[in-house]
Amino acid sequence: MIFFGFQSAMFYFFLTWLAAIHTYHGFSAVTAGLGVGIYQATGIAAMLLISRILQRTRDHRLVVGSRA
Repeated sequence: MIFFGFQSAMFYFFLTWLAAIHTYHGFSAVTAGLGVGIYQATGIAAMLLISRILQRTRDHRLVVGSRA
């Protein structure tokens, strides 16, 4: 349960506050938003790749352990 709460808190932080922190430190709003978009796209691509790898392997411990 603690892991899920932490994961939700990190998602909230990256989705809502990361762009604001970047603009505070001098980045333009467009650059900060682009950074958050790239972060989201990278996460989606990684999850799709990991799901494909898990479908093809019998022992999931190495893949899941490397992601945690």
